[in-house]
Amino acid sequence: MGFWPWSKNRRRRTDPASVDPAWDTAHEHCRLLVRTGFESRDDIVRTVREILQDEGVEDIREDEVFGLVDGEIRDLTDEQSAWPEVTDCDRLRAAFDSLRRSGIWARHHYSCCGTCGNLESMMDLEYLDQAGESHRGYAFYHVQDTESAVTGGGLYLSYGDYASTDEGSL
Repeated sequence: MGFWPWSKNRRRRTDPASVDPAWDTAHEHCRLLVRTGFESRDDIVRTVREILQDEGVEDIREDEVFGLVDGEIRDLTDEQSAWPEVTDCDRLRAAFDSLRRSGIWARHHYSCCGTCGNLESMMDLEYLDQAGESHRGYAFYHVQDTESAVTGGGLYLSYGDYASTDEGSL
């Protein structure tokens, strides 16, 4: 059985030979990706492995990578048992569903940043418009917004008018 380098309280092994800042960096990213809830386990494992390679770790043991990811998933699952029945994420999902029903193109965790998200929104809306599906406006939050919300910085929404009419205004 492989050694999982992270304990429940997320501390690295204490022997000096095992202390490696690259694993701390990988762990921070792993924790963030697990908690955003938009990446699959396999994608998170792949990202952790890439971070370790980028940080110069030469001997990457797969059991340690899987142990790190699975440990974060277990920690989050344990925390979820104390969550309220309806969470902020549930309310956000319901709000975006309502926006879509009212003719607003609304997306979660869309694009990498606000600049790219606004440009890509316009491109998507133009494509949909040409396909006969019209929208009066758009709303989204991007990957960096998701990460900000997970780390306690709040969630910012990007939005705008697409129809350029009085009725199109948000």
